[in-house]
Amino acid sequence: MRSRCLQTAVPAGWRRGVLVTTLCQLLLGWSPVMVSAQIPPPPCVTDGLGSRPAAAVKSKVRTCPVRGICDNPADRDAAIPDAGTPIKYITVKFQSVSHDDGSDPLFSRAEAAAGIEWLNACYEPWRIQFVFDHRTVYSTFFHDVESWYAVDDLGARFSIDTRHNLNILTTNYWCEWMGQITLCGGARGPWQDPSGRPLWSVIMTPNHWRADGLICHEVGHNFGLIHTFGDFDVTPCSPCDEIVGADNGDHTGDFCSDTPPTPVDPWNTRCAPATGIDRCSGRPWGETDYRNWMAYTPYAPCKDHFTPQQAGRMHCWMEDINEGWISYVKIEPDADFGPAPLTVRFDGVTSLTPDGWDWDFGDGASDRGASPTHVYAGPGIYTPTVMLDAAEGEFAATMSRDVWVHDDTAAIENVEVSPGLSLIRVPIHTRTSVPVDSIDLPLHWSGSADLVLESVSTVGLVSESFPAPQWLDLDVANRRGCLRVWTVDSLAMEPGEGVLLDLLFSVDAGVRFANDDIRLADYGSCRMRFVTDRGPYVPRVSNGSVLICEEPDCAYADAMRRPSGRLQPHTHQAAGLAKHIDR
Repeated sequence: MRSRCLQTAVPAGWRRGVLVTTLCQLLLGWSPVMVSAQIPPPPCVTDGLGSRPAAAVKSKVRTCPVRGICDNPADRDAAIPDAGTPIKYITVKFQSVSHDDGSDPLFSRAEAAAGIEWLNACYEPWRIQFVFDHRTVYSTFFHDVESWYAVDDLGARFSIDTRHNLNILTTNYWCEWMGQITLCGGARGPWQDPSGRPLWSVIMTPNHWRADGLICHEVGHNFGLIHTFGDFDVTPCSPCDEIVGADNGDHTGDFCSDTPPTPVDPWNTRCAPATGIDRCSGRPWGETDYRNWMAYTPYAPCKDHFTPQQAGRMHCWMEDINEGWISYVKIEPDADFGPAPLTVRFDGVTSLTPDGWDWDFGDGASDRGASPTHVYAGPGIYTPTVMLDAAEGEFAATMSRDVWVHDDTAAIENVEVSPGLSLIRVPIHTRTSVPVDSIDLPLHWSGSADLVLESVSTVGLVSESFPAPQWLDLDVANRRGCLRVWTVDSLAMEPGEGVLLDLLFSVDAGVRFANDDIRLADYGSCRMRFVTDRGPYVPRVSNGSVLICEEPDCAYADAMRRPSGRLQPHTHQAAGLAKHIDR
């Protein structure tokens, strides 16, 4: 079925043998992972030359078109870092796709942290380091896709501020490689950002989050590197093809003369020097840089380095195209999520020569020094920033992720109704101060009225656009149930307050007086919790009740329950309440 879908999604003229090369022209590289266990996983497939600007200029030495000044050897070499080069800090925004209900997220925050460890180890020798944030995209539609248009739409829709962040998204993208249906990924080159349209940086399949280092390869593409054998759409043995024995490596292939021409190993199986003859020059391959991160050999532990000229290209392209990504200061907090009041220690990290630090904690407070401590007294989302006064100049930095402080509530309303009402609406109010992905409500109802829970309604409420609430457990005999509310095709429930949902109870018309409790209380595996991308937390809870009465009994009953401390006042529902439309 996947093969048929691929045939319908890709125009017929886009296929070149077994490789969908024209489809790849949107990419600098993709990273297929074979589904078949009989065939080793192939690496990234590049078609970068087809993505060059239409008005590409020609090299003075060869006829190979260039993308910009960083393809010029002099500009490249001027950007090669040394021990005195300030470290560039790049913020990575990881986007993990899950199904609508939050199931099967394609990678976790812990896996994102592991990816950052790989990146920092790969790029540390060349004065590039990474910080990150992570969030989940709830979308079954984007969880498994078979069209590159859908992949591109995913990136355009959910990437965060691509002018200042490197966005890495994970989805199961199925494509064709060497006649097989595979999971693919890829990266955009720094020159592939037309007219400010938000674009993703790297697409990764979850298979490569298992510590093989492919993320170093793909981010290398994003920083302007090409495979060590050049681009796929270069005609073999053409002037753009880097051949053995030639002295034009600065202007052909990957535009780096310190990465000898390397043959393509399409199955990524050999961690060894190349054997055989270069068909373009007729010479033996000789020395090849088969351990280079941009080669076509197995990933870690085989690949382990970039070359100086590759490092020069990366720094050059960042400074020329993606200058907004660069920060020379890293902010390290010891906490970024918790209940109010939240105490946070901040450490400023830089390779510059600091003279002074000016902090803005995002809540109106400020401080000085390299490692201040601040208390966030109230709930909210705060963006810490710092201005560094250094010998090299002034440098501003924003923390890669906001500080989330919560002090939230879930409250069941006190409801007063007249006898004879057949349907009783009991609202549940929530107040949230941070983005919430889902809410679990362990509900109990009891009392002399023998209330019967008929349904749940979200019509006209803050969760109206969400999927229907899901009963994780419904124990009618014991009058309790575990109800979940979650978001869909969006990132989270925005902070705010309002009625989350209505519980709709029926009652016997003959009941003239009753006072039934409606409570939120943990039972079994059901826990009262608000769930965020940074973890769950327990809100403050206020229980409610349903009072069925008529005067003067209502006044007496109301007076008796005032000391309860419930957050929500009682509301009166008269007979004839219109029946709600269920969701």
